[in-house]
Amino acid sequence: MTPDEIARRDLIRACVHEAAHAHVAGTLGYHADWRVTKTDASNIYQEKAWVGQTRFFQQLSPDHEKLIGLAGSIAEEFMDDPSVCADDLLDYLQSGAIELSSTDAQYTGEIDELAVSKTLELVKGAWNRILTDAERRAAVYIDSGDAG
Repeated sequence: MTPDEIARRDLIRACVHEAAHAHVAGTLGYHADWRVTKTDASNIYQEKAWVGQTRFFQQLSPDHEKLIGLAGSIAEEFMDDPSVCADDLLDYLQSGAIELSSTDAQYTGEIDELAVSKTLELVKGAWNRILTDAERRAAVYIDSGDAG
């Protein structure tokens, strides 16, 4: 992949990740907003070109924090493999094959099978909204020539 292709892939993944946090939060009754920003990655092959942040406008309950915290990474995996199951996701999370950001890890705390299963179902239920929102936001950067 070229550096521009990698940057575009990172943009889409960052948008899906953050949109998943926001839409799962919305499904659970919270209001959230999200954004992505381009990094100053000096080595696009080893560093992310895009990162994101989701902001919540209410205090999240501890049970919901866990689900919302897992939503971004689970959505990325679901995007790559729509047939992924909760057991595999739990294995990926526990083995470190999926690494949560420090912020997401703060929200999730101890990861358990029930939380992963519930989050996967929430992501699947909101998937069309997640993907539409992510693609719309990514298109702004792609259309402006700022994706790569």
